[in-house]
Amino acid sequence: MIKIEIETSDLRVMEGISPKTQKPYNLRIQTGYALIVGPDGKPCKYPEKFEFMLGKDELAYQPGIYQLHPSAV
Repeated sequence: MIKIEIETSDLRVMEGISPKTQKPYNLRIQTGYALIVGPDGKPCKYPEKFEFMLGKDELAYQPGIYQLHPSAV
């Protein structure tokens, strides 16, 4: 299983008007850290930082450690 750590429920919000379509956009981005296992089967010393987008009405994930089921990847 892959473990994901969320340190804070803060979001980075990017919004504006698309120069291409002239339509408004609103991106809600949260940061997480993947606690992964290396090729040798041992946990990596440092987690991998990544960002993911949340839907318009989706609540931010609260701080904690989450597990992804293998079928989710």
